[in-house]
Amino acid sequence: MRAETIRSFLPYRILAFLFFVLNASVHAQQRVVTGSVVDQETGKPLFPCSVYSLTSGNGVITDEEGKFTFLVDSKTDTIAISMIGYKTEIKALSKDQQQTINFAAVPNSASLSEVVVAIKVKYTKAQRLVKNVIEHKDANDVFNNSSFQAKVY
Repeated sequence: MRAETIRSFLPYRILAFLFFVLNASVHAQQRVVTGSVVDQETGKPLFPCSVYSLTSGNGVITDEEGKFTFLVDSKTDTIAISMIGYKTEIKALSKDQQQTINFAAVPNSASLSEVVVAIKVKYTKAQRLVKNVIEHKDANDVFNNSSFQAKVY
């Protein structure tokens, strides 16, 4: 009976061992990228600026000082920054485990050249119908009129 119990648990032990070995190798492949994002003209830090991997799409947001720390996998070879009012910049990564990449964002003067203002209707059709019913409540009151007429649909 003891031999049967050991044989039944053996596949689970092998799976657990493989899980731990593969999990350790995945964590060993991550690299740390740090840096900062500043305005090219003023030198002031940009917050909140998106810093992301072009390969995976994963990313982070810069802090109040324009700094970021980002974990990337071994497949990631480029990162980019993006912020409203600035041009998107792309920079290549090296294979080093830790690296610092600083960005100087260029303002995009054409991005806010035109503003379109759209007027929203104050009431929807249903709201206008309810409003008209309330306004004509006295005229349509069945109990205050001598006669009542309605269409049946």
